[in-house]
Amino acid sequence: MGTEKIKEFCDAINAREDVKAKLKNWTKVAGYTVDGEDCHIIHNADGSCEFKEGKPEKANFTMIGSTEIFE
Repeated sequence: MGTEKIKEFCDAINAREDVKAKLKNWTKVAGYTVDGEDCHIIHNADGSCEFKEGKPEKANFTMIGSTEIFE
């Protein structure tokens, strides 16, 4: 599954308090299309994020690429 790298990215953000502190109040939705599969990350005000399968209703931006690019 190509979107697994995006999930790992979100998990890495949630695991690091220093990163979450830098992302605090950055409330955006980042869309991703990896090898034709859609997913998105919802960035919360506390700096954490949520990984979701599928296309978001509305994204602030969308990145499109292959698994190789996201690795």
